[in-house]
Amino acid sequence: MLDQHCRVQYVNRRAESLCASSGPCRMVCGCWQFTQADVQDRLEQLVRNVCAPGRSTAVGGGFRMPLGEGPPMLVSVLPLKANHPLASPRSVPLALVFIVASQSASFAASHVIADQLGLTATEARLAASLAAGNTVLDFAALQRCTPHTARSHLKNLMRKTGCRRQFEVVRLVQSLQAG
Repeated sequence: MLDQHCRVQYVNRRAESLCASSGPCRMVCGCWQFTQADVQDRLEQLVRNVCAPGRSTAVGGGFRMPLGEGPPMLVSVLPLKANHPLASPRSVPLALVFIVASQSASFAASHVIADQLGLTATEARLAASLAAGNTVLDFAALQRCTPHTARSHLKNLMRKTGCRRQFEVVRLVQSLQAG
């Protein structure tokens, strides 16, 4: 979990291991940093967006982080509102940052997602798109629909799956692939 300045509020052991001497990340003065400047700029932009004070409808995003020789990693940034139990002691909005090796992130085909979760084809494509690290706006552009229409699909997707956060949708899709 990061605050709007990329200061680490919580980090798990796996994330700490990414900060090894040859890893793609590091912690400097309590702040999370990627070793590649363009990747760091993208992270900071997404974190600022989801942590903007007074913003009631922050939408997360994601991107692929190239690692040179190996496969890229997927970085997803999702909002954690100030009233969420994990954030409430801090009383500020936080960003949840997930970093997944793309080799472990091969996601179920959208027709399988639709079948297993009782979704429409469009809702399943949106779920797969979110799990692949895209934003709702990216999905709207890919599907050539308005952002409002994409958000309507997201509302229906979340209602049908019982998910309350986009991250939960991502985890659900990942569990379908793993299971």
